[in-house]
Amino acid sequence: MRKFTVILLCTALCGPMAMGQPGPDASAPNVVDDQGRKQGPWVRLWYQSDKVRYTGQFKDDRPVGRFNHYATDGKLESVVDHYADSDAAHARHFHPNGRLMAEGRYDGQRKDSTWNYFDPEGRLRRVENFHLGMEHGDWTAYYPDGAVVERKHYENGLLEGRFEQFHPNGQLQMEAR
Repeated sequence: MRKFTVILLCTALCGPMAMGQPGPDASAPNVVDDQGRKQGPWVRLWYQSDKVRYTGQFKDDRPVGRFNHYATDGKLESVVDHYADSDAAHARHFHPNGRLMAEGRYDGQRKDSTWNYFDPEGRLRRVENFHLGMEHGDWTAYYPDGAVVERKHYENGLLEGRFEQFHPNGQLQMEAR
């Protein structure tokens, strides 16, 4: 009888304590829901390393808000801001020295709209236009001093119209149609 009382008492005390234990913490990183979808904050490390590869948030397996991507040495490589309820995102990629290397928009994994590219000193070197991953619109390349090197135009991925290349002094070097 005494054993039964001890077991009953332990069960009565331990049951409510177990029910009071927290479940998965929604603010804890790397949570997957019952359907296998990523939820909440995520931190991914580089393979066999304690270095952070990226940080960001997921909702129903879709990235939301800002994602920071890091190189294996820990330097910031990219900042990608995902638009709400969309596959589109604004991205900024950085040179190892921390200066902006490229900036533009993604639609899913495809470049979209205007992309600007900069050299490690921060000078604009190229402007390219895309539509859903395909070259579309004006493309211009620049010398380090800002003078135009090349101008061309694309329509649905095909070079269309005039193609021009210039000498560093601005004089036309070549023109084709």
